[in-house]
Amino acid sequence: MITLEEALLIFKKWRDEGTPIRCKSSMRFWGVELRGKVDFVSNRGVVRVVSADAAMVELDLPRAEFISYGEVPSGSRPRVLLIAFPPPVLKPGIRRVKVAFFEVDAE
Repeated sequence: MITLEEALLIFKKWRDEGTPIRCKSSMRFWGVELRGKVDFVSNRGVVRVVSADAAMVELDLPRAEFISYGEVPSGSRPRVLLIAFPPPVLKPGIRRVKVAFFEVDAE
């Protein structure tokens, strides 16, 4: 696990360098993925990623249950920044909402 402050440093680095990233999340009945760049990081912990066609995801990181950064188990992808949020409904069998960020090669 890493701290919120460490996660914000990673997002700020990606923003400042214009690093292309992929954002991916899914739950039982839905999934979403976009490729874009970090365009906003607040000191309070709000992060926004925007794609070239204006699709956007915005996260309030202080609400996360945990944040980790490192290799994915398969080892076939670049390092992943994984953020997990509490489930929207507290019921048995409902899992955390996880959002993964991967650096991708520039085209």
